[in-house]
Amino acid sequence: MNVPTLNRIQRDDPILTHLLMCEPPTTVSRQGSHFGTAYIDNDSIRLKSICDSIGKNSHLEDICFDTPNGLCDAVAKSEIFEGLKHNNSINSLGLSRCHLASQGVAHEVLKAYEENYKHLAKFAIWRCAIQNGGIRSLASTLSRCTRLTEISLSSCHITDSIVEDLVRSVQGHAELRTLELHNNDIQQRGCESLSTLLQDPKCNIVNLDLHYNMIDDRGAKIMAEALVDNNKVE
Repeated sequence: MNVPTLNRIQRDDPILTHLLMCEPPTTVSRQGSHFGTAYIDNDSIRLKSICDSIGKNSHLEDICFDTPNGLCDAVAKSEIFEGLKHNNSINSLGLSRCHLASQGVAHEVLKAYEENYKHLAKFAIWRCAIQNGGIRSLASTLSRCTRLTEISLSSCHITDSIVEDLVRSVQGHAELRTLELHNNDIQQRGCESLSTLLQDPKCNIVNLDLHYNMIDDRGAKIMAEALVDNNKVE
């Protein structure tokens, strides 16, 4: 683990606002004194220590977990991530290259924020595997996070059936302004689900990104028809 970063978290360094928790080595590059990197592996004691420290920190605003190799998944248990439930400053959560299955780091992080949901405004997932039950954890957490303003789910092989679950989970989220679903596998049935969301009077989405999906002319027409009476989407 990056000891200097852990020390900064523990002493509640006001300059440290963005934290990347990742497996070594990482290709993610973050620079600046407001960024910190904590390297994590299968050492459950160290992992719990940093999560407990996060729970007591009052200046962190953004946290991202990047675990492409699943080194921590075998030791991931609810009690290790208990500290995340007590943090009141983090408003942006990211998951990168994680497996959202019925166990593992991403699953436990989502469970923690299913309880500690009131402060989250931004939620992003990049290149994560959400098949094989992962959508249940994701949808359950999103349904609780009613104050989200931005949701980004990119490069996750999101299919039409997953879109249906996602739409149900964010239906009625009046503060949601941005929904990014680019670079996925959305087709016509997914467009039909999204159209019902856009036609909901409570929907206040302004930015909808569907670039690089598998939407044909019929799907495009469905989306166009949904926007006829929607003057909010730009």
